[in-house]
Amino acid sequence: MTGRENAVAEIVAAEISRELDEDYVEMWKLPRRIREEWPDATGHEVQAVAEIVLTMLVGAGARIGDIDWQAEKFRPWPPVGAVGRAMDAWVRLGREPNMGDIGWLDKPATDVPP
Repeated sequence: MTGRENAVAEIVAAEISRELDEDYVEMWKLPRRIREEWPDATGHEVQAVAEIVLTMLVGAGARIGDIDWQAEKFRPWPPVGAVGRAMDAWVRLGREPNMGDIGWLDKPATDVPP
């Protein structure tokens, strides 16, 4: 990874983490935010940064999964391999993800003492 990739990843991970404090975040937002920070990044660079961001977020307690809209419940993927699963799905798309293509991020609420 390059210094530029890591720097962009830190900015985007912080932004997504803040958004996760309020709501779920769909995966398509990753390339969008990465391109806002690094407009001339190649597709490969965007994917590399997205993988770093996902790794950082999952390492900090975020989960990757799907939303079961009927049950109104987040269904996390098994944590081991979740980042790889998301990135494999991205590669199989052959393009950057759009709404509904891959999955969602969730940050479980932490217990706050009264």
